Amino acid sequence: ITVGVLVSKSLNSHWSVGTGLQYTWLSSETELGTSRCQITRRQRLGYLGVPLRMEWHPVNSRLWRLSAAGSVLFELPVHYRSTSTTYNMGQQIEQRQLPRPSLHPQWSIGTGVGVEYRLTPVIGFFAEPTLQYYFGTGDDVSTWRSEHPLTFSLPIGLKVNF
Repeated sequence: ITVGVLVSKSLNSHWSVGTGLQYTWLSSETELGTSRCQITRRQRLGYLGVPLRMEWHPVNSRLWRLSAAGSVLFELPVHYRSTSTTYNMGQQIEQRQLPRPSLHPQWSIGTGVGVEYRLTPVIGFFAEPTLQYYFGTGDDVSTWRSEHPLTFSLPIGLKVNF
């Protein structure tokens, strides 16, 4: 899950640059064993990110804006928690917090095409299907991003243009 704020500055009627701040929450659960003896590992990671974007707007009317964008995203890990729980015959027999590994920043690049409906001359509602490629971090933490570095997402929200 990612939530964020994006601000865009028009360079002219067809080009703009943008940046913002976003928080991403990654959560996973892994189960090993049988119904008799099972180990469950839960991992939670939080990243604070700063995207840098360049947008091209082939259509830029008073109410609508179509865009193609390219972006670079830098994210710092700000939260990590991992627990291991052991079950025997369905009964929890042990739970322990695993030590925090050395976490490294995450870099990614992305591209997307989007549509924005302007609610006011400055504020618009947007949707932008996006492909994002996450580069390896070099740490030992396995996440969805390390297993599937190319991802698809559909960011939607409000955008401030000035």
